[in-house]
Amino acid sequence: MTTDNRKKGCPNPDCRLHVKQVKQTSDFNYCPNCGTKTIYVCRKCFCELPDTEEKRSLCEQCEIEMEERRQERSENVKTAARRGAGVVSSAARTIKLFAKELFGPDELEQIRGGEEFREKLIDREMRR
Repeated sequence: MTTDNRKKGCPNPDCRLHVKQVKQTSDFNYCPNCGTKTIYVCRKCFCELPDTEEKRSLCEQCEIEMEERRQERSENVKTAARRGAGVVSSAARTIKLFAKELFGPDELEQIRGGEEFREKLIDREMRR
């Protein structure tokens, strides 16, 4: 059993619920304030929606705006991910160069784990 997520509103321009753009569930057939038959409205901008489409709760303009925002957020996330990947790769390159300077290329091949690397690094620092 699916629930109807559409909203209804009072179409009477003199009603205070219409002025305040109060949205009610689709169960309300009449306005509780003035008794006018309610209509389906957009959940964002309160404009009238046709009763023919059962799943539609936004008008076309609000749907377009929402889709544009969704795409913009997606592009922002992708851009941030690319920037983050660049930062991580540059940090990895810096660490690699630091390790090559601190140890020789032969010694780097012998080091196998993070613990060994850290111990050798501490030993080098203590010798200085």
